[in-house]
Amino acid sequence: MRKIIGFLAAASVLFAISSAFAQEAPKETVRVSGLMYLQWMKEVERPSGGENRNGFDIQRMYLNFMYRIDDIWSTRATVDVGNDGGDGRYQAFLKFGYVQAASDLGFGRLTFQFGLIGTSVLGFVDRVSDWRWLGSNYIDGSALVFHNQGTPGQLSGRNPIFSEDKGQSLDSSADLGAGLSLSVQNLVTLDIQVTNGEGFKKTKEITDSNDGNDDGKAYLAMLSVTPFQGLALAGYYRYCITDDSRGSDNYINYYGGTAAYQFQGVRVGATFLLARVSTMKEADTRAKVAKYRLIDAFLMANMKSLTGVPLLIAGRYVMGATNYARGYAVSGQKAEAAVWAAGLGWQFNDRVRAMAYYEHQTSSSDDIPDADWNDPARNFWIKTEVSF
Repeated sequence: MRKIIGFLAAASVLFAISSAFAQEAPKETVRVSGLMYLQWMKEVERPSGGENRNGFDIQRMYLNFMYRIDDIWSTRATVDVGNDGGDGRYQAFLKFGYVQAASDLGFGRLTFQFGLIGTSVLGFVDRVSDWRWLGSNYIDGSALVFHNQGTPGQLSGRNPIFSEDKGQSLDSSADLGAGLSLSVQNLVTLDIQVTNGEGFKKTKEITDSNDGNDDGKAYLAMLSVTPFQGLALAGYYRYCITDDSRGSDNYINYYGGTAAYQFQGVRVGATFLLARVSTMKEADTRAKVAKYRLIDAFLMANMKSLTGVPLLIAGRYVMGATNYARGYAVSGQKAEAAVWAAGLGWQFNDRVRAMAYYEHQTSSSDDIPDADWNDPARNFWIKTEVSF
């Protein structure tokens, strides 16, 4: 961990020296862009029964503000508008906010970011899949398919039991910290990040350590390779300390890989990931350990290049397995959730596209009652992306 922090510190010194020789860029105004995800959603079936939801929603809206200071330095701020507060109102908050320094080394490009930065792994998966307008990837959304014995599930949220506030979360799409990226001839890229580890929705990290909220940091490394045009491969490892007073027993870590291939507007790929969560409170005699396994495969195709018709075709299969390995009163319990989804849509122009999208989720367990569904969860959407 110390080597990673030292590496980031050395990079900041390098950029401080290189900026002294940078030529001031021509004066320019702040560049503003935006992105909206609009949808209509209909619950077709709920495992718990009851009334199905039916409504229109702005899933997300982003406003990006970017400014180039000189040939090396630039800044970015992204405002995220969403209905995440639980009180029925759309609220605006900061998703990204960082200063960036980028330098051409001749053989490659070195980029340093400091502030509220994007998580490298999740950014890579979203970029190669082009799926974000339909939904989050399942590393970001692991709580939708991983069980959490500490907080038993309930029939609420997008998915009835494996909902965002009840399942096990592994990572967030943005976090406060610093990151360094070295790209060599657009063939090999090494990303290293040190962040708070708690995501962009919990930003007050500096608190009284006596109250139990002064947690450790998250360390992330990813190596991505593009051996030839169209193929993208990545391997990654993340270790996040959740309580620095007992860091060896309180952590979340995951490792895995993603492979994706793009040809003539057709994207296919998959992610395989293994995770481990260890928790030990003062009253515990030993650490509680849970293990997780994720498979996330996707298809996203725009048929215009092949047929001349901008028909969109999407498909996804996700499997999330939970295994309570030791330390729990019910050690040995297992749960498994599976999601498959399919959609047909239309690319109206470069900035507007829409899709009719269906999702089917099941959950099974031999010994966890709230994870053993009698019926599937089935949802239907009309999803739209608009950029400006």
